[in-house]
Amino acid sequence: MLNDFVKKIKNLKIAVIGDVILDEYIFGEVERISPEAPVPVVKVNRKFCNLGGAANVALNIKKLGATPFLLGIIGNDEAGKKIIERLKENEIDTKFLIIPSDWKTVVKTRIIAQNQQMIRIDQENNFRIEDKYLKEFFEKYDELKNFCDGILIQDYEKGLLSKKNISEILKNKKPIFVDPKFENFFLYKNVTIFKPNLKEAEKVLGKKLREEEDRISAIKYIKNRIRCENLIMTIGEEGMIGIDGKNKIFKVPSNKVEVYDVTGAGDTVISLLTLSYLSGLDIISSAVLATIGAGIEVTKLGASPVEKRELTEGIKKYYNFLFKNIKFLKE
Repeated sequence: MLNDFVKKIKNLKIAVIGDVILDEYIFGEVERISPEAPVPVVKVNRKFCNLGGAANVALNIKKLGATPFLLGIIGNDEAGKKIIERLKENEIDTKFLIIPSDWKTVVKTRIIAQNQQMIRIDQENNFRIEDKYLKEFFEKYDELKNFCDGILIQDYEKGLLSKKNISEILKNKKPIFVDPKFENFFLYKNVTIFKPNLKEAEKVLGKKLREEEDRISAIKYIKNRIRCENLIMTIGEEGMIGIDGKNKIFKVPSNKVEVYDVTGAGDTVISLLTLSYLSGLDIISSAVLATIGAGIEVTKLGASPVEKRELTEGIKKYYNFLFKNIKFLKE
């Protein structure tokens, strides 16, 4: 079954719809405190950029062997040009990107010294996609939806997704996979897999979910409210808790690894849930593969994609252990 999964991936075409981000990293050394204020002075050694947000999801899908088509919005600015350059370097189609002259590309800049992130600087838009750009969005979406095998929505709440275009996307009868944020959380109804993390679930429900019974109640409530087929909630180093189409509740442990950076782990999880499920695996097997992928991703700096080779090695090393340690929970 797992061998078939790896083979089937290469035939999948995935529409990735969501907020496109440029992740920028500045590395340096701290040798003194500023005379202007009690803050460290960072002497810059090097810089580099990664694809972030929905662009990182597209890159994950590409590196795992499938074909992504990215529908998002970026600015006609230096950061936007870097995103296009990185996408083309990785042979990811850019024709479905919307590039308005008055849109500012979302950039997250992390300053790192002595192997520690000191500060993150976010450059964002303070507005949502306007009606004039929605027209272009729907034109691109109408073309894209016809030839993809599934739709993956990565919502980072950076302006692309609104009630108007979400409701239009959800009319599609193809499998839809969603990684939500807070504002649009309950708009994603009747989707194939809904994947919040613990923090997102706690915020929209307005309470902490520390105990297992609280988490079970939460995923049952969310599933019933949005009527999704399957729900997977990631719970950090504890792994994942899920509920399937028959309301069977299960918990997948994490594969214990040394965590270096959790940035992009959610992108890897939703990418692997999507590809696994579309290749014919059930939701529990899909969750195990997503757990393996996340365990690989968090050992790297920043939002870094998981390669097919790495996943294959991870499956050999962790799959049987994780599968044997799945816990089925009572309602």
